[in-house]
Amino acid sequence: MFTRVCGRDLTMVAMLAFLLGVTAVHGAAAGELEQRFQDTLKRAQAGDVQAMYAVGETYELGMGTISSHSQALKWYRAAAEKGHPEGAYQLGYAYYWGKGVAKDRKQAFDWFQRAAEKGSQAAMPYLSKMYALGQGVPQDKAKAAEWSERANIASHLNTPPPAPEAPPAAPAPA
Repeated sequence: MFTRVCGRDLTMVAMLAFLLGVTAVHGAAAGELEQRFQDTLKRAQAGDVQAMYAVGETYELGMGTISSHSQALKWYRAAAEKGHPEGAYQLGYAYYWGKGVAKDRKQAFDWFQRAAEKGSQAAMPYLSKMYALGQGVPQDKAKAAEWSERANIASHLNTPPPAPEAPPAAPAPA
């Protein structure tokens, strides 16, 4: 079981902190966090797609700035429109659950599809579910199975390799 913060695995929160260059979120000087946010915001405003997505995350989580769903969605949309798959996933998620926007399963499907086609592992199960249940798209069991399989393959491709095996133990003295 993963610990979650604002609907995100702590792993994702740590990754965001890494992207912002923060080594320790807890206890980090507020001024340092705010400065890192401002630096990332400047890169986003200059067109850096990764920074756009990171700014969306920081607004959503309130790291170095106030928490704002509307600002988070604005930056997710900017990143998604430039082809960022996780930005598109976040928009799909918002529309699917009505998080900061009116619930709209057709919009959710469109954003999830864009995200999944660009490789978003998080969007693929949603597409499968939406095809299976006919949410925002006509029901299609074959496409549901296809996206389920693609999600399964993608999850295995992103699995880190197993730890190396320990050397064999020395035989016990006789």
